[in-house]
Amino acid sequence: MAENKAVVNDLPYALGQDIIDRLARYDRSGFAADYAIGNQPWLSAASDAAAISRVTTQYQKERVDQEASAGENSLSNWWLRSATSWHRGGGAEFYDADEADLYRYRESANVDVWTQGQISLLKDTTEVAAHGGSSAQTCALGAWFIDSGNVYLYQLSTETVVQITAFTATAQVLATDGCSALVGADDGVYEIDNTLSVTKLYGAPGGAWTVQAIGYVKDRIIVGCEITDPLPMRVFELARNPATPPASVDLSPTTGDSRFEYQSTSLNFVAVTETTAAILVGLTIGVQSKVLSFTIDTSTAGAGAMLEPINTAEFPIGEVLRNLKSYLNTYVVAATNRGVRVAAETSTGTGFVYGPLSVEDDISDLTFDGEFVYATRSVERLGAKGLWRIDLGEDVGDFYAFASDLSISDGTPQSVAFIGSTGRALICAGTKVFAEHATRLAPVGELYSGWVRFGTTEYKQPVSFAVRSDDTGGTLGIRVLNPAGEFADFGSVPLGSVLNIPLSAELLPDTEFEVKVTLTRDSVDDTAGPTLDEWQLRALPAPLRSRTIVLPLLCFKEEEDSNGVVRTTDPWVRLQALEKLEQSGGACLFQDFSTGEERICVVRAVQFEQTSPPSFTNGFGGIVTIQLQTVDVELS
Repeated sequence: MAENKAVVNDLPYALGQDIIDRLARYDRSGFAADYAIGNQPWLSAASDAAAISRVTTQYQKERVDQEASAGENSLSNWWLRSATSWHRGGGAEFYDADEADLYRYRESANVDVWTQGQISLLKDTTEVAAHGGSSAQTCALGAWFIDSGNVYLYQLSTETVVQITAFTATAQVLATDGCSALVGADDGVYEIDNTLSVTKLYGAPGGAWTVQAIGYVKDRIIVGCEITDPLPMRVFELARNPATPPASVDLSPTTGDSRFEYQSTSLNFVAVTETTAAILVGLTIGVQSKVLSFTIDTSTAGAGAMLEPINTAEFPIGEVLRNLKSYLNTYVVAATNRGVRVAAETSTGTGFVYGPLSVEDDISDLTFDGEFVYATRSVERLGAKGLWRIDLGEDVGDFYAFASDLSISDGTPQSVAFIGSTGRALICAGTKVFAEHATRLAPVGELYSGWVRFGTTEYKQPVSFAVRSDDTGGTLGIRVLNPAGEFADFGSVPLGSVLNIPLSAELLPDTEFEVKVTLTRDSVDDTAGPTLDEWQLRALPAPLRSRTIVLPLLCFKEEEDSNGVVRTTDPWVRLQALEKLEQSGGACLFQDFSTGEERICVVRAVQFEQTSPPSFTNGFGGIVTIQLQTVDVELS
């Protein structure tokens, strides 16, 4: 049986019972043929009048580029792939000229991709507390957060973290009304106002409880907690400003403050938020996370009480809800252990319909600024964790554009909020707290383009790389990689001009390439860094060439080999066998015994001319001229 050989492209034949014979090696010991084609021996008829020829089969056709991006799809000259903006975010494994992918890329770190037509460095972060934090909330004073039962404020006026020493209870969760902190503590609910004064608003039922979620929504405080009671899991609706604080919490489901009761402590409350016409409470029971919707009684004067809840959303089994927040009376965004889901409010304003994951990661918390969602990131980029950013104004198919955002130097982010109205983020990790720096840029940033295939898996030879940048300080590095990890590295390229870099001497042909861009901030001015405007990769098609081999062959009744052995055959039967092989398009093994070459081929053409037999042949016959095309790959 013949040994296996590598075959490329679609073989234009149907598999039949004779395939083994056509790919088997001919045993030359009986008759010393010059060639064997499909396990059939042939003598050469080469002469001055009938030459043997080998030529590269045509592999490239002249075509006119009629695509929307001029020059990007030409097959008659350069193959081009350009990047002129990156604002549709990351996650694109391949960078090819599909309209949905024109402004996307694979992965980035510390790079601002959201300004159309350029990329630059994001801001750096700086450690502001040597302890951890959670429940971060934006307020007019800066940002509240808690750690180890204590309440802290990142104070915008001093750019420092201060502990609220007047608060002596044990803080469990924290919300805000935009100014004051509303703290769910072990013994009640507290307010810390903008003078940092502490007031106990409510006492815990029985003197103690565990507050799992708290929110200030629709001018009231909502508490999801566990109490000591036959129905321990409760949702309480409390007035923002009780008449005589600290007020008591009434446990009655009918006349008191209780709006939801559950008898098993396997339930955990996760989050409180609101839609236009309802209050939402997120919870988890075992492996199931869901959201309850409480509409408001509008039949009475005043704020109106919460009505019986309905189950407005359930998440897939095993997808654990971490947080739930609403934004602009339009979106409800869920943070889960699988990622971020962006939902749209229903037309009634009492629920929402969520879509697929926009980011896949274990997300602990999220917040909003402008059109962006900022979510905690536990996936490392450049060896650091930090934040994701999602653009609610840029939908990409059925999800939203996203990118890796700020990074922190240590730990895994647990919570995030913005510092007042500065647009700067406060990131709480397990053991440290970080603030986005006002002016200093991140030391280094990277962006990977995604694999450039030029729309085909054929081999291509990278020829040159063009880059256009602004001279805004720092350095810009360019690297072009192949799938094996080999690369052409151009170090720091000059800024402020269009630069063309040759590649043909640096990389061999391959099926795909990726561009890596490295931005490094200025070594003197840490507020300055490079700006990349555009790059373009140029290549030439370099498919695996096939050969067209033309051979003149003897086809007579009697033929004598170089050893004097005479073979008698029916030339008509042999000619028919070749024509049948041509007709079927079947692959066959070609052996050239003069050179030792073996190739898998298909028969492209057969021509027979009847002539007088030469001296070492006899009988009816003539010269067969056969045209073979190789379809295999010769592996070194």
